[in-house]
Amino acid sequence: MSLFTNIGYGQDTIKLMQKPKVILKSWYPEYKDFPKLKIGKRKLIFIVIPEFDNTNFWKNHINLKAINAEVDIEELKKENQYLVLVHATNQQEIEFELWYDLEGDTILMYKNENWINAKTLYKLDHNRILIDTVKLQLEN
Repeated sequence: MSLFTNIGYGQDTIKLMQKPKVILKSWYPEYKDFPKLKIGKRKLIFIVIPEFDNTNFWKNHINLKAINAEVDIEELKKENQYLVLVHATNQQEIEFELWYDLEGDTILMYKNENWINAKTLYKLDHNRILIDTVKLQLEN
């Protein structure tokens, strides 16, 4: 993991050597990375992006979306925390998309010896960029 900031672009720019890795964590009482979900039971999930630690980028909002099952996601008041409830499904895992709201910020990625705006590399929806897709296992 490499992180660079560049005054030439301003404090609202972050340079990354690789795509940031998103970690979904469970809250009390487990505190596990990539926790298992149970059908019909709510789980408090929060998002960690190590590459954004100690930067202004952590303050931006991340939108969590389930893409392959019937899931209720309630956004909580604290930044990047969600209450997740999985409804009956035949799936073995739930896949989540994590959309990062750029809010005027710029993410530059190092590719082919050049710094390229992440908006041109990754899926974009209005001012949100698809920063990662994460799967969580289901258990009975």
